Amino acid sequence: MRARDAVAEHLATGSVALQRSRRRDGAGWVALVGGGPGTDALLTIRGRHLLSTADVVVVDRLAPRGLLADLPASVRIVDVGKVPGRHAVTQDEINAVLVEEALAGHGKGHEMMLSGLGEHNLAFRLAEWLHYAEEALGVGTLVLYDYSGCRMLGDWLVQLYTESIQERGGGLNVIAARGPTSNHSLLNGVIGGPRDKAVLFIRWGELGTDVHVPSDAGIKGGLEVFMDKSMKRLQDASCDGTITDFGRNGIPALVLTVPQRDTYHLFWVMRLLMDMVAVKGRLQGLHVDASSQVNYPAELTYQQDGVEGYKQAMRDCLLT
Repeated sequence: MRARDAVAEHLATGSVALQRSRRRDGAGWVALVGGGPGTDALLTIRGRHLLSTADVVVVDRLAPRGLLADLPASVRIVDVGKVPGRHAVTQDEINAVLVEEALAGHGKGHEMMLSGLGEHNLAFRLAEWLHYAEEALGVGTLVLYDYSGCRMLGDWLVQLYTESIQERGGGLNVIAARGPTSNHSLLNGVIGGPRDKAVLFIRWGELGTDVHVPSDAGIKGGLEVFMDKSMKRLQDASCDGTITDFGRNGIPALVLTVPQRDTYHLFWVMRLLMDMVAVKGRLQGLHVDASSQVNYPAELTYQQDGVEGYKQAMRDCLLT
């Protein structure tokens, strides 16, 4: 009934009240909505949708303000607008909000880890898959394929795996890959090289503001299919094609789909990878003694004895 009434109102008045039809369940997240030229009528459909489902709207001085009056009374509006000589909210305070979102995502990732061994414990499921690949399939190298063009998560996993598992004399080697920029030389090596690799894809549902390749871009050389496509569509097709190619060539691959690339979900994934490595160590019998307890005074992760060699060598170089 509510959907039908909204359609009827839209046909009669040309507008629909910006109020949610249902409350979003699960973890919270943050979206950045550009105000465009500042006129209410020129806000994108996606922007209107995000406003209509928001719990909190943070607005600056240049944003189109007319739409705020149509938001439900339950929506909290935070004005951080700045004018010369008068700042409602300082930049430091705005930065603090971003940090709070990062910590919230980090905490939510660990909360899932502590939820037991059900289907929502992604850290355990990922570690179990890695353990199977290593023990049953003979995999010696994990390729982390972050399909957003960024190496940060790959570098993070290399550090985690090296510090927590490989310093004990075993564990997988980790290669940080990016999609689609790694889809030439590195992809050829995975498919044509030693059959000792498994691939973990991180796939993002939304990457941010989308752009469109014009239909008259004049692209040649067999790439005409790129024209008249959004970059999101091209990114998805590239990711799907890479996954399919690995499958056809017998490369074990797993896909972790993350709803949106933002601060909250980035830190959520970082925490997830951290917990995945911790569980993987336990599956290999690492970190614990014969009674399945962690001996913290002797724990290598906290002792950091492995770095003393390079520190001493650096001192020697400085003294010569």
